[in-house]
Amino acid sequence: MTEKAEQLSHHNSDSNAPASRSESAKAADNVVDWDGSNDPEMPVNWPTRKKAPIVFVVTLSRFLTTFASSMMSPALGQIQNEFKTTETVATLTLSIYMVGYAIGPLLFAPLSEVYGRSRIYHTGHIWYTVVSVGCALSPNTGALLVFRFMAGFTGGVPVANAGGTIADMIPRSRHGLMMSIFNAALLLSPTLAPVAGGFLAETKGWRWIFWLMTILSGVTTIVSFILLRETYSPVLLQRKAAQLRRETGNELLHARGNDNVPTKQKVLQALRRPAVLLCTHPLLMLGSVYMGYVYGVTYLLFTSIPLVFRDLYGWSEGRLGLAPLGVGIGSLLALLVTGRYSDRMYVHQQQKSGHEIGIPECRLFFLFPATIALPFGLILYGWTAHFQTHWIVPIIGTAIFGGGMIFAFNSVNTYLVDVFSKYAASALAAVSFIRCISGGALPLCGPRLYERLGYGWGNNLLGFLALFFGAGSLAIWRFGTKLRERYKVDLA
Repeated sequence: MTEKAEQLSHHNSDSNAPASRSESAKAADNVVDWDGSNDPEMPVNWPTRKKAPIVFVVTLSRFLTTFASSMMSPALGQIQNEFKTTETVATLTLSIYMVGYAIGPLLFAPLSEVYGRSRIYHTGHIWYTVVSVGCALSPNTGALLVFRFMAGFTGGVPVANAGGTIADMIPRSRHGLMMSIFNAALLLSPTLAPVAGGFLAETKGWRWIFWLMTILSGVTTIVSFILLRETYSPVLLQRKAAQLRRETGNELLHARGNDNVPTKQKVLQALRRPAVLLCTHPLLMLGSVYMGYVYGVTYLLFTSIPLVFRDLYGWSEGRLGLAPLGVGIGSLLALLVTGRYSDRMYVHQQQKSGHEIGIPECRLFFLFPATIALPFGLILYGWTAHFQTHWIVPIIGTAIFGGGMIFAFNSVNTYLVDVFSKYAASALAAVSFIRCISGGALPLCGPRLYERLGYGWGNNLLGFLALFFGAGSLAIWRFGTKLRERYKVDLA
């Protein structure tokens, strides 16, 4: 019997306890909680050697599912020719993945706040492997569309839960670094994927893109069963309470915050949480709209870059996969900056204010360079491609855009993890829904946009809209503290 169990057993069997004790005090004796803020069993207090494998698995999973989102973009021509379909339908096989990516987190994120993170991760990994096989064997466009949607749906698990995993076991003073690592997987993989996809499609055909994803997903599934551990405190406390009930025989023991609420009720409460947060919390609304626009333009850029360098610069199919590397290089440089300085600024502000917890709004500093870099990069890319200057100049434009994208994503996502904490997974699921719907819809508008306005004026329009939405996002920095005080995050 554990020390805690012995204490509880002794306390519950003590017949000399004063009869005048209130019912609330007796009920409090049956609440199982952590043994203080320094309890070594709390995920946030785990040693690095225990946290590192979990971070590795989640990052690997996040990289894999995002890698698949754009890996097939250089092979769209092959798919169009084999299935004898239109360019729009071929592009839809790319975009529909993002629709599934948007819907999946709305289910998996709240369920992770009921059943725990690890069970949801394992479920997602297994099903992602299965539907990847379906993509590889698709006999027609309809089947490919269905399996691509299902792949996006199950692939949304690490996107939804990564922020929650950070909130579970990483101190706030390190959130900036961890979000940089996770966002590296989310945002760098779509720029690297076309490189592999282009050469694989050219040498083996488009189906081998999905066979590769099947192999990688299978390996990730096996690794996750070996290394992944549960990190969600309410679920760990439920397990602790169950163990103590077995050891003490006291069936009244229950985890803090789990006052014998029926599982069905908890699931229903959890499933409505992302929608409630999105519709009622202005900070989440502002962050979602801005992230949605930036993500949508990013994927529009990924679909336009191969066309620009194929039609205007005459690049081969294999070489086209290298074109998005400009976005990747800019993103990597920005990740190094945010990873290094985001937490430093947070800790400096915390020490300056003398508060135990820093102000989340200091995470938003990088929104200022993002507001400038995003429109400038788009306009530079568009006009240099329009005038067919040396190919390196539009690549530089995409690199500047990539840096601005990272500044925006890291700022908003880290801020939301700090603000919503316990419900970070649900908050980021709401953001993911808006972001991925935009990521699936805007690329479909790209061909018509550039057909009517050209690459110069078309990217001018996108740049001006980026400036507009960026200026609007600065309202979070300006009014965030007041809005947090007025709209408390207190959900059942």
